[in-house]
Amino acid sequence: MFNAPHGWQVRCFSDFLTEVTSKNKESHPYEPLSVTQGNGVILQSQKYKRRIASEDTKNYKLAPMGSFVMNPNYLNFGAIGIQDKIEMGVVSSIYGVFVNDKTIDTDYLSYLLRSRKMINEYNRFANGGCAVVNTGELHGMHVRLTVPIQEFLTIKWPFPSLREQQKIAAILSSADQSIEKTEQIIKQTEKVKKGLMQQLLTKGVAHKKFKKTPIGELPEEWEVKSLEDVVRKIVGGGTPSRKIQEFYRGNIPWVTVKDLKGKYIDSAIESITKEGVKNSSANLIPANNVVVATRMAIGKAFKNTVDVAINQDLKALFPNENVIIPDFLLWVYLNQSENIERLGTGTTVKGIRLETLKEIQLGVPTIDEQIKITNILQTYEKKINGESKKLSGLKHVKKGLMQQLLTGKVRVPIDDEEVVET
Repeated sequence: MFNAPHGWQVRCFSDFLTEVTSKNKESHPYEPLSVTQGNGVILQSQKYKRRIASEDTKNYKLAPMGSFVMNPNYLNFGAIGIQDKIEMGVVSSIYGVFVNDKTIDTDYLSYLLRSRKMINEYNRFANGGCAVVNTGELHGMHVRLTVPIQEFLTIKWPFPSLREQQKIAAILSSADQSIEKTEQIIKQTEKVKKGLMQQLLTKGVAHKKFKKTPIGELPEEWEVKSLEDVVRKIVGGGTPSRKIQEFYRGNIPWVTVKDLKGKYIDSAIESITKEGVKNSSANLIPANNVVVATRMAIGKAFKNTVDVAINQDLKALFPNENVIIPDFLLWVYLNQSENIERLGTGTTVKGIRLETLKEIQLGVPTIDEQIKITNILQTYEKKINGESKKLSGLKHVKKGLMQQLLTGKVRVPIDDEEVVET
């Protein structure tokens, strides 16, 4: 807990939260719910794409609309939230379910219980082991603490007046609305772009006559070429010795499948030196080539906008620019990503053989038409990138607001004539 700001009252969770222990004894067909670390309470079918709960849910706890549900085993990762999905749901018997007596604003409490400050408070409780987490600010291996329900109810925390809680919740809700609106714009633009990719990379621009080919119907003027026919060379990569740490203190981005998060890459998680490149099978790939994954992330590809080195799970395609420009090669390859993924072989980790990669068939228009197509698609890509940067900024602003408002470092005016205290 932190020092209570002036006018805030310290309260114990048990003062305003009442545990719901009722079970679904009559086995009503209520839908099972799960508590996630990133999205709070969601339908179990939404999380797993199927029902994993048994048909007999009589031992499951009831979770009414408006109740708070927490997973004691992942509470210190933020596995708590408000049940606002259905009128009545059921949850695992190990979960904690609570109703709020309304002396604390429900929306304010929802933000508080998932805040970084409160998660730090959860860490004060119980023992645990390790768990892999990949959500929010937490990535990788972290300690998982089990926080018993009764321990959770003993937490003491300072709260502002109900009116101030409501105003804080309204500010954070407004931030959430802006985030959600931006996410919807990105989603819709992605959908439009996907449709355009399919149209432009198979029908082209303003064509009226088409022909049947081994890879489907294409404009008559287009040619079908193998990947081997449109590149000058294909180059692999490697990993410098981890025993020589100096190799990893350079400024050459060393790209692996972990870095494949966009269509254009100019940086990597790790960087290596020229000596690291020379003393390994890693290769320096000049800017403006196309790099594809041949292991673990088959079907993914990017264009490197700066010189990079790559590891053994990637191959660099050097386009023959008399036949195909790098950007068009990238788009036409990505448009076939699902088909390319199916070409992978292997049991635990799938890979695609070099010979198979070379045989991939592509529809290739004239250079002029390639430029037109890529210009159209890049317009939408720039829109998505711009909105994604905006989204990142909005999330950063919300994080700052939560840190400031939920701790009282910044006070919100309760009445119109009041001024903000900092």
